Amino acid sequence: MRPSSIVLLPPAIACALGDGRETVREALFAGESPGIRRSDAYSPGRPLTLGHADTPLPSLASFPVSQRSRNNALLLATFAQIEPSFRELARDIPAHRIAVILGTSTTGIGESENAVRHHHQTGHFPEGFHYSQQELGSPARMLAEHLGCAGPVYSVSTACTSSAKALISGARLLRAGLADLVIAGGVDTLTRFTIAGFSSLEAVSEAPCLPFSANRCGINIGEGAALFLMRRQNDKSGDGDEHAVTLAGWGETSDGYHISAPDPEGVGATHAILEALNRAGCAPADIGYINLHGTATRHNDAMESRVISRLFSHCPASSTSRSPATRWARPERWKRRSLG
Repeated sequence: MRPSSIVLLPPAIACALGDGRETVREALFAGESPGIRRSDAYSPGRPLTLGHADTPLPSLASFPVSQRSRNNALLLATFAQIEPSFRELARDIPAHRIAVILGTSTTGIGESENAVRHHHQTGHFPEGFHYSQQELGSPARMLAEHLGCAGPVYSVSTACTSSAKALISGARLLRAGLADLVIAGGVDTLTRFTIAGFSSLEAVSEAPCLPFSANRCGINIGEGAALFLMRRQNDKSGDGDEHAVTLAGWGETSDGYHISAPDPEGVGATHAILEALNRAGCAPADIGYINLHGTATRHNDAMESRVISRLFSHCPASSTSRSPATRWARPERWKRRSLG
């Protein structure tokens, strides 16, 4: 029997482009990013170009201390965009059939950074600090408890793939019949820890990044949140939001080439792409556009361009970037411009 189709309803989103789908769409196609600006708030003495989510954040004073973090506040503010849709869908679904799966990298570690500095200066931790604020499970647990969801609840932390794997996990729960509605996506906020980590790898650009350019010199770190409501496609005629999209396929691999660098030939990435195409019942020739990872780091862009050129030589692709020069490209151009 053919597995049920998984649909994603229109997302909630907050990032350097702005808040909400319409705002983000307008800013993206206008080539504007209000939250992209230089700051040394997270790298004292070294201003960097960072992506700030200037989203008005709600107070978490009524939440347990262990759940009070800027990361969770951004999550809650973003979820508000789709809360009416969630309430409508969840009305006839038992709480134990609603899951929350979120991706995150550092969750509330910003609160821990401030607390450790306070402890170093005073000898004690500040009021309002709780170690659990930095636990990776905090965002998913906070949102689930806030909404009264009693189904599977957990976080995924696999660096850049965290949110994608949250969607994959949600699809698996739905197909396995373990949930009827899933809130899936991800949230991360800027912290010194993140900036220092990427800086130690010499992977951060002080200027706006240039994905797939011969002059690329690193990534711009940013913050944001994106959330989807996921469900199985209902067989009833006319059921479902007209703007929903289908999650047709996915692929996952773990090549373990190096702790901080990809396999130059992209063997694992190639296998993951082919697995996704196979699951979706598609061939490379069926793909009409690819939105690339495009970190603007020398190693990753070189690997990614090789893989895409090898599999999708016909297909236009781009990386979501502030730089007009890198908005649109065909793989044959990358061979000349980005592999040096």
